[in-house]
Amino acid sequence: MDSSDDIYQLAGVSKTYRKSGREILAVRELDLDIRAGEWLAVQGKTGHGKTTLLQLLGGLDRPTQGRVTFAGQDLVAAPESIGAVKAALDNQMQRAVNIFLGSVLATIGLTIPSVLVINHLIDRPVVLGVEHTDLALLILTLALSMITFTSGRTNMLQGVVHLLLFAAYILLIFQA
Repeated sequence: MDSSDDIYQLAGVSKTYRKSGREILAVRELDLDIRAGEWLAVQGKTGHGKTTLLQLLGGLDRPTQGRVTFAGQDLVAAPESIGAVKAALDNQMQRAVNIFLGSVLATIGLTIPSVLVINHLIDRPVVLGVEHTDLALLILTLALSMITFTSGRTNMLQGVVHLLLFAAYILLIFQA
């Protein structure tokens, strides 16, 4: 296989943390190619960089040096995800949740409408990638959520309707 089959490539990746005024080297000059369909197991002693490697592969952290690429593109961690992970690691759970929720709201409130407007302006269709049944469930879920959130108080009936909608979704997933 050549390098075009690589889904992940790490080239000279190192990650250093600062803790209590000391530098801690979690990953040192790692070169790794992971091919599509390949299985990978990461094992080692506590504190030897397994979690750090997974965070780098998942885009939750940036390497101190080197490059991480996914499908030939540089993998760049979003600053909010880095901040949220650091807050969680520092046991600041409320701050971590607030950062993650802010990121989700920014994506839903800004990114998706921007993509829709731009596609409309350049006269390109938007393909959501959902089938007819899934689209109906998506619209029903959004409408139900709007009713629930705008009503001020939720009640048992609204909760039951949400659970029934979820059950219908689960049944339709396994229908095929």
